[in-house]
Amino acid sequence: MTPWTPSLLPSLRRREDARAASVLLGIPDARYDPAMTSQPTGYAERRDGVLAIVVSRQIEATIDDVWGWITTPDKLEQWIGTWSGDPAQGVVDFLMLAEGADKPEPMRVRTCVPPTTLHVTAESTMGHWLVNIDLEEASARTTLSLTHLNVPADMLGAVGAGWEYYVDRLVAALRGDDVAAIDFEADYFPALADRFSIPPEG
Repeated sequence: MTPWTPSLLPSLRRREDARAASVLLGIPDARYDPAMTSQPTGYAERRDGVLAIVVSRQIEATIDDVWGWITTPDKLEQWIGTWSGDPAQGVVDFLMLAEGADKPEPMRVRTCVPPTTLHVTAESTMGHWLVNIDLEEASARTTLSLTHLNVPADMLGAVGAGWEYYVDRLVAALRGDDVAAIDFEADYFPALADRFSIPPEG
């Protein structure tokens, strides 16, 4: 699972040309909506001796709605991927559709407490990716906190920008917006990489 290198995205040059043309002609660019994405919130930190990425969003939806979008296969596939198998067995097969994957990889369910807690470990040739999603609701608004633990130091920027991208895709899908309009290369990486830098120890 590599949530920081989406494939088949338009190039930055094509993106900027489209924006410029839309301004000159007075025609809205359907692929770009400044209100589509939220303000980035992510940061890197040291936690329990490892490096971690933390990304959060306040979502105008109930906790049950948000839980459905991070656990139900037909909703999950609209913004990142899908899964098959029996979660009660502690592992499912996850397919990263957003990046064109054609082979599922095992994802172990470490903790699942509906509708507040989903902690998983994605297993791939790149290693074990520990991802925790925690939800909290107040006044029909849900706070989503995503924590990716044990991130290699040289991948903090790419991984952090990738999770900002995917969380924004989740929010767009939940709102019924055009998920495909969210552009990783133009708006996330390398644009957001620096916010995930962390000073070396010592």
